Amino acid sequence: RKRWKAMRKAGALLQTALRTAAAVAKFQEEKRRTEACIELQAFLRTLALRSLFVRRRNGAARIQRIWRGWRCRQKIGRLKGKMAEDRIKKMREEEQREIALKEAKREADQQQRALKEMQ
Repeated sequence: RKRWKAMRKAGALLQTALRTAAAVAKFQEEKRRTEACIELQAFLRTLALRSLFVRRRNGAARIQRIWRGWRCRQKIGRLKGKMAEDRIKKMREEEQREIALKEAKREADQQQRALKEMQ
């Protein structure tokens, strides 16, 4: 009689453990499916906006490319040979001087601010 009760109790515990394991597996599968659905919905929701953004970004890059090429050709002109090379060289040197001047002005402004803060 005791043995039978112990076996019955063990059987009930085993069934409980198996039901729990099955419920956990089912829950994990449902959770995985739910997360996959959410991820798919998020992707589809942003797909149209993303494609619009990419088109606009590519369009802006194309406009910039065309504008910069045109501006460069306007600056350099249609000179050929040695004169063009000398002119390009002078333009680059002038641009570097302008950049150095701007940098010097910025540093001078920073020093002025630092002096004002000290006083």
